[in-house]
Amino acid sequence: MIERLVTARSEAAIAVGTWAAVTESGSPTAIARSVQAVLETIESFGDSLPGPGRTIGEGATIYGAIERWLDVARRSTLVGGPRTVAEQPNPVRTGRMVGDIERVQAQIDLGRYLTSRYVEMVDGGLSARELERALEETLASIAPEIEERLRALHGADEGDELKRPIRYPDSDVYLDRSDLPDDAPSARLLSRRMGEFFDDARFDPIALPGYSPTHPATTFRRTYRMCCYLNAFDVVGNRLEEGTAFSPSDGDAIAEARSNAIDAVETLCRSDVDLERWMGRRLIPTFEEPDSKIRTAIEGQSENDQRSLTRAYTDYRWISVLVGVIPEATHTFEDAGAQLEK
Repeated sequence: MIERLVTARSEAAIAVGTWAAVTESGSPTAIARSVQAVLETIESFGDSLPGPGRTIGEGATIYGAIERWLDVARRSTLVGGPRTVAEQPNPVRTGRMVGDIERVQAQIDLGRYLTSRYVEMVDGGLSARELERALEETLASIAPEIEERLRALHGADEGDELKRPIRYPDSDVYLDRSDLPDDAPSARLLSRRMGEFFDDARFDPIALPGYSPTHPATTFRRTYRMCCYLNAFDVVGNRLEEGTAFSPSDGDAIAEARSNAIDAVETLCRSDVDLERWMGRRLIPTFEEPDSKIRTAIEGQSENDQRSLTRAYTDYRWISVLVGVIPEATHTFEDAGAQLEK
């Protein structure tokens, strides 16, 4: 819902900005704020986060999303290329620039609204300073374990320093312990999922020793997500070592894997733990690709139906594996001092 609202405002602004650029009387600069003004608003709003929260987990979930919007806007959407609407080389680029500015402004407006509504709900919880301190202390406590696990994943020695951005680890750390061929479905799954995850997470603000987070709620959420995925990689790696190929025996096995994955995500979305529900919502779109492969195979449009069906099967298995290890990540954070439940 939130993304649809933001996208609607952005697309409307693109149309208005483009029209203003092609009409003789139009003035794109009159309908859009300057990039500098928006960046100053981001800075001012960002400095006020996090606010008060009922629990650490809930605060991280609410404020982490808003911090993430502002951080992405600052680093990606509004940085690089011409910095003003007037500098755009053509009407299409002008419209896009106006749309980008409006997208960020919509996120700021929504962030302020959500913050205001949430603060109204907080009664007797943590003050803004108490929440920030709790987030930072939990991250500092869990950082050595995250560093150790990442170092092991990279096959690094204990004294080796992990540098940012976090480089992509080789799945050979797991494959070397398995007698399965490298093209076994489970091996392909692990390699693919590790690549996809670290492509997305390598620049994430993950808690490591000595790291002082600029956005503690975002760092908390992303470190929690990292912990979930590290747990899942270990599970699939252990299955590889046991010789489990993740090859579907028949269509019923695929249907069962899909049903199990759906049930697992539905259960996660009903969790009492805010961060677990956040992870559950993130997993809902991951059904789109395997479901599409199933439909394509059924319609006979795939050049290699068996490979498509096997990949869909492994994707469903992956969802179930990931959901299964998320409570373990929750316990890890709770052991580090965070009270994540309501």
